[in-house]
Amino acid sequence: MRLSEKYYLHTWISLLVLLAAGCGLALPTRQPTPSPSPSRTPTATPTSTPLPTATNTPLPSPTSTPTPLPTATPTALVLAEQGTPLPAGELVPISFANAAMVSGLARFKVDTLTDLDWSPDGESLAVASYRGISIFDALSRSQTAALDTLPGITSIDFNPRGSLLAVGHRFGSEQEGFAGSANIWRVSSWEPLGPVLTAEQAVNQVAFSPSGGSLASALISAVYEDNQVVFWDTLGWEISRTLKTGTVQNIAFSPDGLLMAASPDRYAVEVYRLLDGELLQKLHTSFTGAVNALVFSPNGTLLATGHYDGEIRLWNPQTGELLHILAADGVVESLAFNQDGTILAAGTGIKDNTVELWDVEVAQRLRILEGHPHPVVSLEFSPGGAMLASGSFDGSVWLWGIRP
Repeated sequence: MRLSEKYYLHTWISLLVLLAAGCGLALPTRQPTPSPSPSRTPTATPTSTPLPTATNTPLPSPTSTPTPLPTATPTALVLAEQGTPLPAGELVPISFANAAMVSGLARFKVDTLTDLDWSPDGESLAVASYRGISIFDALSRSQTAALDTLPGITSIDFNPRGSLLAVGHRFGSEQEGFAGSANIWRVSSWEPLGPVLTAEQAVNQVAFSPSGGSLASALISAVYEDNQVVFWDTLGWEISRTLKTGTVQNIAFSPDGLLMAASPDRYAVEVYRLLDGELLQKLHTSFTGAVNALVFSPNGTLLATGHYDGEIRLWNPQTGELLHILAADGVVESLAFNQDGTILAAGTGIKDNTVELWDVEVAQRLRILEGHPHPVVSLEFSPGGAMLASGSFDGSVWLWGIRP
């Protein structure tokens, strides 16, 4: 290129640069390559990613999934000697939390035992045999009174105030004919107040209502029509009601006094409304499940029945629904609830003469108490629940509890 041409070309390029700057035109420049930024995880929304639905884990059913039962092992015993008092005020109530620690506290013996009952203040334990009634100081086991009663005692019961003791008697047999009576004793002086009933039926059980306003007497007879439960007004000692029930083996009041359960023919349990005597439920058992015992829980929501075949059945007394079946290790002879209703004690016989403690909420056996040589026919927790008294045919009486 000639010099003149180079000159003109250079001049032309310079003019173009000046024009571009004056017009505000931006010449293209190289942009830096952006560095990669971390990618964000997209937020799941209910429409794009469904949230997992919470489901309840089913609890194992005691009836469908058997709970392994503890093997019966000898209970370690450190029993108080006769006359050595148990530590008053140091015994704690028996509950679900300490059931595994229950052990023997003391034992003593009377004649052949038929029934036992705690006084409402928990200071005395009345023990009945066919020959009479002995009253014991609960802590020392010393005998404080001996009641010279008629023979054939079947049942005893303190009234709620602890001022009276009712005693039921049975004489004769089904072959030669029955007879019986219900007698009342004044507790303050242990004075007999006389019979409220003398009948040609045997008195199988006596029980005061929770209010103490009435006394129920279960009468049995070889004549079917004469089997009944008679209610006595405790103010005037007059009959206030009679229920035709059939042959009654056991009776029990609900804690509010509105219901009464009875076993009329050994193979069924009937629940009556006492306001009008209406039969609310008839709970059938089995051919091998004769009823030996029945008791309401302290809040009245459960009715427990003990049977010859070793079953303990828990019912809803209002609806008649069978809630649980517990399998004891022998014939169930007696039942008792602790004060908060979480533990049911069962006395057994024939196969094993033990006291079993059951958790009624999950239908699990908690403890087996050994020591009785014969069937455990009577059980009752003390008022306050610190001791459980058990009695067997041979007259052995045991006190169970938590050692301090």
